[in-house]
Amino acid sequence: MAVNSMATADATIRYRLTPLQRTLPFLAGGLLGSALVEGVMWANGIAPLASMTRQLLIASISAALLNLVASRNYGVTVTPQAAIVHNARRRLINWVDIQGVEVEDFIGSRTIVLIDTTAKRIRLRAPLSLLDDRFDEKRQVIEACWRAHRERVN
Repeated sequence: MAVNSMATADATIRYRLTPLQRTLPFLAGGLLGSALVEGVMWANGIAPLASMTRQLLIASISAALLNLVASRNYGVTVTPQAAIVHNARRRLINWVDIQGVEVEDFIGSRTIVLIDTTAKRIRLRAPLSLLDDRFDEKRQVIEACWRAHRERVN
């Protein structure tokens, strides 16, 4: 899908992960962990304890809910002047200090990486291709903003 880069290059846009994108890894990990524990116990001739499986599932659901609340502000804000990365702390990176925008594979999905002038790679938590049909459009918007504003203003 084509993106009008001129219309988006001068806008302020905020990208965050959806609630499902934030909780799915914890829920899947809890289910997989529970199944693994039960499988190992059965393989060793030990009857799995229903309470242990229940505790693993409760722990993974609790972790998912905690992550849902704790990471709600994580993401990136794209402005004409800079990319503002929202993680545990907020980081402002001027477009002139970025030498590249790339996509990399990360745990079975794709994410955007900003490369600063010291060759440091800054992985953005959002957008993420997992469960996001508009990931490529969002990547194009970020790249268009960087291209439009990466030159130093004298």
